[in-house]
Amino acid sequence: MAVIAIKPSDGVIRQREAAWNSVKDGCDKINEPGSGTNMKFFLPTVDCGFTINSVCDEYPRKVAQSPALYDKQPAKISFYRQACFVYFPGDTIIETFTILVPLRVSGQIELGNENDYITMDEDHYYHILSKAVLRLRAGSRLEAIAIGRIK
Repeated sequence: MAVIAIKPSDGVIRQREAAWNSVKDGCDKINEPGSGTNMKFFLPTVDCGFTINSVCDEYPRKVAQSPALYDKQPAKISFYRQACFVYFPGDTIIETFTILVPLRVSGQIELGNENDYITMDEDHYYHILSKAVLRLRAGSRLEAIAIGRIK
């Protein structure tokens, strides 16, 4: 399984909502890029940072619940890189091991590899345990926090 959909705690839900409220106006002004890329970066806010902290804090509990799934991943997060993106229609490769926290999901968005895709929603965030494809269908858009290079 390349992707695990995680049901967030109430604390993560509250932080994610605060993060979205803090970046919504700026994200709404971001237009689809020209050819060559299907994503644009936006600056994270303090609330985005709090969301990342909440997700990282609950990560060890998720590992403890399903240790066999995480046998090649760290037991806790001690290092990571963060970025915030608006994704547009097309395919984007998401590297191992990444956590993707959707702030807003519009349209049909899938995450996975080969014939094993899940449909993304705002009710989960996603542990991407091996290289995966983020696939946005025509007319779709995703604003998300990406936590990558996790150690």
